[in-house]
Amino acid sequence: MAGTKTVAEQLASFAITQANFPDAAVNEAKRIILDQLACQVMFAVSPWSVAYLDTVKALGAGKGATVVYHGDQLALDQAAFVNSAFGHGGEFDDTQLASNTHSGAVIVPTALALAENRSLSGQQALESIIVGLEVMVRVGAGAAPHLDEHGFHAPPVVGPFGAVAATCRALGVDEATCVNAMGIAGSHSSGTREYTRSGGTMKRIHCAIPAMSGLRSAVMAAHGITGPRTIIDGDRGILHCFAGEYDLSKVTDGLGADYLMVETAYKPITSPWPAHAPLEAFGWLIDEHHLKPEQIATIEVGTSSQAMKNIQTIKAPRDIMDAQYSLVYGLAVRLFRGGNKFRDYREEDLADPRFLDVSRKVTIKLDPVCDEERLRLNNRSAVVTVVTTDGRRLEKRVQFSKGHPKNRFSNDELTTKFVDAAEPLIGAERTKQIADAVWNIEQLKDASSLVKLTVPGNKAS
Repeated sequence: MAGTKTVAEQLASFAITQANFPDAAVNEAKRIILDQLACQVMFAVSPWSVAYLDTVKALGAGKGATVVYHGDQLALDQAAFVNSAFGHGGEFDDTQLASNTHSGAVIVPTALALAENRSLSGQQALESIIVGLEVMVRVGAGAAPHLDEHGFHAPPVVGPFGAVAATCRALGVDEATCVNAMGIAGSHSSGTREYTRSGGTMKRIHCAIPAMSGLRSAVMAAHGITGPRTIIDGDRGILHCFAGEYDLSKVTDGLGADYLMVETAYKPITSPWPAHAPLEAFGWLIDEHHLKPEQIATIEVGTSSQAMKNIQTIKAPRDIMDAQYSLVYGLAVRLFRGGNKFRDYREEDLADPRFLDVSRKVTIKLDPVCDEERLRLNNRSAVVTVVTTDGRRLEKRVQFSKGHPKNRFSNDELTTKFVDAAEPLIGAERTKQIADAVWNIEQLKDASSLVKLTVPGNKAS
């Protein structure tokens, strides 16, 4: 594929012409679709999600695709935006750790909006999703870890290219049009991690923005608008400007043969991934030693430098978003609520002095082992040490927390996650229909049924 082609041209060729996807990529795409629909349904009713839906409607909504759960008809790009905001709305969606991306929340809502608008079959939607996921994580992998170290959040920077790939595949445009779409998409790249410093629910649209902008970029290109073919690898392209240092081989080597998207992690708890290992280790210590709050003198967390940048700044959260990004508060949630699922983060606890007291006992420091493993193993490990009031020093190290590809969720476990998330809102029958349809998506004549089934009362089948 390489030759003298630019990176955008190589990615466009893959997105448009690739056939015969390996079984591992097909299965992983189904896993990502199901996980993403779990998140979209579960967080469709969250206050911030409803606020995003109301915002789009206030701006003047069109028709073309369905909003998950609520059933509103919105313009194609608006529906992708809103459903993506739901899908990234609770720190529960997939993470591809080699690229620091949440690809499902960008690509799945984009492809399913197109599926409804363009009457795509399940096979067509599946292919659109696979190429979108792969393009997004490859551009992210090429930029990692430097993109994150410069303070940028990968999904809104690299996500537009994945959304372009998915959209161009769905629209059936030619390679030249897809190259132009990528050139246009680069002008939409943005998004910093300042929310890790002072919060804000706008972080929950950091996948919605690239979903919408990538889709728009592809439609613009289909109507003759052009963009630079060197947008990714040029001296003023996104890798140079945003990451500074980058590795083009991770973007293009093995493209079409090796699929990075199969190494996707899935979340058992609603926290950013760097918090998973310390929360899991702390939970193990609590359970193993039957620890009570009054027995804990101090908590020491050893982790990587990257984790310290993203989960240690917020000490006294003001809202649930802050709480999810505060590791010290998350440890208190695990101690008093027994877990770190979304229901365990409660508004009434934010001012509870018991939670703040535990938070003050936490010290977060750099652990050399965790720092070295982060890049070599892409694992986000942690070591937690609890010193008890009677002088015991209890330690637990977690190298691969639950959901990591090396400690993976089985297909059955992902189905259970979907059922737990969706059934309370849409009922057992609809939940089972959707799960069965996703695992057999190639057989769907109309892929739009996946979204329509999430709407209570809708007669989709």
